[in-house]
Amino acid sequence: MAIAKSAVILILCFALACHASPARKPNPVAGPDIYRNKNMAKDVLLPGEKILSVVDFGAEGDGEFDCTQAFMDAWRKVCHETNGPARLLVPQGRFLVSSMFFNGPCTSSPVTIQVQGTVLATTDISEFANSDWLMFQKHDGLKILGGGTFDGQGKESWSFSENCESSADNVCARNPSSLFFSDSHNVIVQNIKSVNPKGFHVFVTKCTNIRLRKLKLLAPETSPNTDGIHVSHSDTVLISRNTIATGDDCISMIQGVKNIFINKLKCGPGHGISIGSLGKYENELEVKGIRIENCSLTGTTNGLRIKAWPDKYPGAASDISFSNIIMDNVKNPIIIDQEYECDPVCKKKPSLVKLKNIHFANVRGTTTSPLAVDLRCSKTFPCEGITIRDIDLKVGLLPTTARCRIVSGGERWEMAYLNARRTLASNLARALSSSSASACPSRCRFTFALLPAKQTIPVSDPVNFPVRSKSSGSGYSPLNDPSPNWSNRPPKETILLDGCDYEHWLVVMEFPDNPKPSDEHMVNTYVKTLAQLLGSEEEAKKKIYSVSTTTYTGFGALISEELSYKLKELPGVLWVLPDSYLDVPNKDYGGDLFVDGKVIPRPQYRYSERQPSRSRPRPRHDRRRETMQVERRDQQNWSQGQGGPMQPSTGMNSRNLASGGEN
Repeated sequence: MAIAKSAVILILCFALACHASPARKPNPVAGPDIYRNKNMAKDVLLPGEKILSVVDFGAEGDGEFDCTQAFMDAWRKVCHETNGPARLLVPQGRFLVSSMFFNGPCTSSPVTIQVQGTVLATTDISEFANSDWLMFQKHDGLKILGGGTFDGQGKESWSFSENCESSADNVCARNPSSLFFSDSHNVIVQNIKSVNPKGFHVFVTKCTNIRLRKLKLLAPETSPNTDGIHVSHSDTVLISRNTIATGDDCISMIQGVKNIFINKLKCGPGHGISIGSLGKYENELEVKGIRIENCSLTGTTNGLRIKAWPDKYPGAASDISFSNIIMDNVKNPIIIDQEYECDPVCKKKPSLVKLKNIHFANVRGTTTSPLAVDLRCSKTFPCEGITIRDIDLKVGLLPTTARCRIVSGGERWEMAYLNARRTLASNLARALSSSSASACPSRCRFTFALLPAKQTIPVSDPVNFPVRSKSSGSGYSPLNDPSPNWSNRPPKETILLDGCDYEHWLVVMEFPDNPKPSDEHMVNTYVKTLAQLLGSEEEAKKKIYSVSTTTYTGFGALISEELSYKLKELPGVLWVLPDSYLDVPNKDYGGDLFVDGKVIPRPQYRYSERQPSRSRPRPRHDRRRETMQVERRDQQNWSQGQGGPMQPSTGMNSRNLASGGEN
């Protein structure tokens, strides 16, 4: 099999007659925005603004003295200052405090909290019963800034953390967030650092007109449930120029959020940017109007993700756009998952969350996963108005895949998922010239499809591909099995590329580079690995139909989908992918043949011999293509002779012109 040294997914979508528009910038909500048209980059003292330091109220910056009461006394004085605006100052030093409420409304507005030193949380989690650490409620005009640090000292409490996100019974006690904002309007948090929170770094709920700018939110990659910024039930939230490296989502948004604008985020490590999970609770509010652009993600387990629960409650999310995103070694770049926390073969009832008008554009970089785009939508409420364009993701030497299930076309759009094994020109031309195409853009390592307007993806029946007739004796290979048990598979809601049938699997394995094992050693490893599932090496040899030890290290095996999931868990296995024909006319998969436990090289598939050459006969599919073009020319000439309408000529590439093709 010939695979270029940089396997690339190119996902090209051309929207025609689109009626769905990208998410717009947040619109103002009810109530005046007191910061509109003002320069928020600089902190300027207001005329007559008083500065009250926590030290003046008894706080000691040694990191050991409990300063909780001093902070509260200083806050009450600042909040209820009657002679103009006031500012609470936390100077240089380390100030230890427990859980506190900074409640409003305040007499003076806006109120500023200027943090220059470090505020430390107490480590005893029992002091945070049913509450967060620093809570800001019922404010209209609040600024927190100054370049200081909030240290949650969460390491000791992480062992008590419960994963409330994946808890299906809705009974969960989450760890306290460091900064909690609720029922507030016109809030700015700027130029602040948060480290090692017990729970979330920043939690925003039931707020409007919130600006979170130039924050640095840091926690170990292994810290559980330490989301960077978590937003719910809020309208008009601007998140800009932040750096987040944490143990969970960099930014997470759940029900009731509207008009969210995220710009110039640096995320990673962490779990990426998430919307959801949705549909977990009864009577959830809609998610609408989220715009995410000019962001970078590095080393995250997920990239851009929308997730919803199956077999739960109704919900909706719409008008969401992701654009100009740079990814560096992101594991799962683009995900819509409406089977959240369900088994790989999900048997639960479909999600009741409706997803509509979701756009991905200009997403570039590298991924560590072969599945760069994974769209798993609800059968009950198919995703509608999904557009994907200008996606360029690389995964090194290995094949890449994209998967899409249950999408309803809100507009006409065309997709081409291309692997470096096929040229862009030939595949794109074939996709654009096709008069009929599959109804579902779900494919293996490369694919193309058209989605007609307003058409729901049907559930396809299992497909039987004709194969060679041998089933026993000398020269037996699983590729020759006339009855590979396809009919016993559950129906798929996808239509697959030739040869991609969820019975033929490409298994990619990992070996050390220094010293590199011999070809014989690698092939023996393939057999022994599969034998762990099948019970014997003899049975494994019967099920392996191809091997490769050069352009990639892996083998093709004829096994069930259920076994493929178990195979992924074995040592040394990197990925298990649905395989597909490399040579469609001859129904041949890539790699060298593996028959009766022996490797049969196929030199015609070596990369060096597959280069264009005038000295060798052209492949059969090239000659067939030229024949079809000559027939089309003859038909056009006949139509002209009969006075019929002129048919547009089909453009030819330089290779066909050199071979005598029609211009």
